[in-house]
Amino acid sequence: MLSALYNLGKPSDSPPCHRSMRYDDPNVKPQVEITRKFCPDVRRTASYPDITKYSGDASDTELKLQKQCIVNTELKRLLIASVGDALANKLEKLAKEKAQLNEQVNILARQTAADAEKIENLSIQGDIWKSKFLAARVVVNELTVWKDSITTKLHDSQNSLRKLEEHSKRICYTLHQADR
Repeated sequence: MLSALYNLGKPSDSPPCHRSMRYDDPNVKPQVEITRKFCPDVRRTASYPDITKYSGDASDTELKLQKQCIVNTELKRLLIASVGDALANKLEKLAKEKAQLNEQVNILARQTAADAEKIENLSIQGDIWKSKFLAARVVVNELTVWKDSITTKLHDSQNSLRKLEEHSKRICYTLHQADR
């Protein structure tokens, strides 16, 4: 892994977990020189020994790195599996909610259709009652006109009868006066 860090710009055939961890690699020393050149405050002292001194620990470190890569790979697989399970659970929950919502939509659609039918029936009944009311109003208007006509004729007849009665009383009085 460290050699991959020092091996800037050069592609490697193997993944970082399987690369050789050799510190006597010819690419390491130029990189150390570049680091010294651009970071002058980092000096090689007893606290900063040369990296090549640790070549003996390289195989142990490489072994630890390989184990860590295996552990990381397994952790990634487990993480993906757990995320997959979580997504599957969430997807299942969403599918159940969708099914419930579809059922509710179907119920509401049936209720809406039934309500629309009731509204249509009530509208038809309202139109029927409106027609009956208008017909009754026409009949009432005709009856009112007929009543007014008959009332007028009745008053005319009564006046005529009164006049006739008065005329007949006068005739009777005149005849009665003439007989005397």
